[in-house]
Amino acid sequence: MAAEYDEHWVYGPDYIPWMSGRIAEELRLGPADRIADIGSGTSLFAREVAKQLQPRHPILCVDPSEAMFGRATAEPRRRPAHAEPR
Repeated sequence: MAAEYDEHWVYGPDYIPWMSGRIAEELRLGPADRIADIGSGTSLFAREVAKQLQPRHPILCVDPSEAMFGRATAEPRRRPAHAEPR
């Protein structure tokens, strides 16, 4: 599922930016906040939140799925972390 994960969330070209904006608004996120996306999958939403907020600290993206983790690439504003289930 990891290979097509992002495609399942793209309902239209404006959906990801809109939902990411709603996430940031509801959580009252700002550029100075330290942000962690737990269960981030491929970090699809964290990528857009980072684009919109331009955070000073990288968003920590955590997921237990190695396949999902492998699709979440590190960028200056996002840092993936694999969380091994016990």
